[in-house]
Amino acid sequence: CGAGYYCPSGMVASEPHEHPCTIGHSCPGNNAEPEPCSAGFYQDEIGQSDCKVCVAGFYCPGTLSASHPNGTVVCPLGHYCVLGSK
Repeated sequence: CGAGYYCPSGMVASEPHEHPCTIGHSCPGNNAEPEPCSAGFYQDEIGQSDCKVCVAGFYCPGTLSASHPNGTVVCPLGHYCVLGSK
């Protein structure tokens, strides 16, 4: 599979339009399934090969945590969250 897509086991295609990489995940290429964004990163678009660095004003505990589906959480009142906050 090409970057931005995933190919379930046994599938071979460069751009399987029925399997774009999902929000909160990355698909750098040759993925059997989307890879969750790790802490400090997020992804708010489908079909992406990389996760984005968490933006200031938010923290990103990782896609598999109880965060927003894209991996972001608004910084708590009274706290300051810098770029890449986990």
